[in-house]
Amino acid sequence: MPEKPKIEQIISEYLDGEMKKIALEFAEYMRESKIPLKLCATNTWRWKALYKGKAVCGVVFTQNSWSIGPVNWPLTKCDYNTGYEDVSTNERLKNSAWKNISYCKGCNKKCCAYVQASVFGKEFDKVCWMSHICFINPDADAIELAKIIIKKRCADISLGLPNFYK
Repeated sequence: MPEKPKIEQIISEYLDGEMKKIALEFAEYMRESKIPLKLCATNTWRWKALYKGKAVCGVVFTQNSWSIGPVNWPLTKCDYNTGYEDVSTNERLKNSAWKNISYCKGCNKKCCAYVQASVFGKEFDKVCWMSHICFINPDADAIELAKIIIKKRCADISLGLPNFYK
């Protein structure tokens, strides 16, 4: 059985320039934060970030593109209005969240369940129930926000708050 590639190998193969630099820095941040990225699909180069065995986010690479999708917890009760004081007063980060709202695309025929979501004080309709925010080709603001969301999720896991996605 061939050895699974490291995330840095895929980043170097699929991305270049600033996008590659940002992705490599994010992978290093996750490693330093002790949130391992586990390869779970090679047909799309999909990784799942785990903290204490629970999903925190997914990271996907395709040619010249990558994304970070924080996993909602629990189910449709994702609350981006409580516990994010660093973001709620920062217009730059709120705008980054709002421009990265993940609308339902009907990708999972079993669910096709979209929700109304309040994200940092703004209401959105027909949002994906699984990942209210998805950072596609994230810039520095999106990475900063993704790290805040990931830290909050890890704190929630440490407190024993429920998580539907393993």
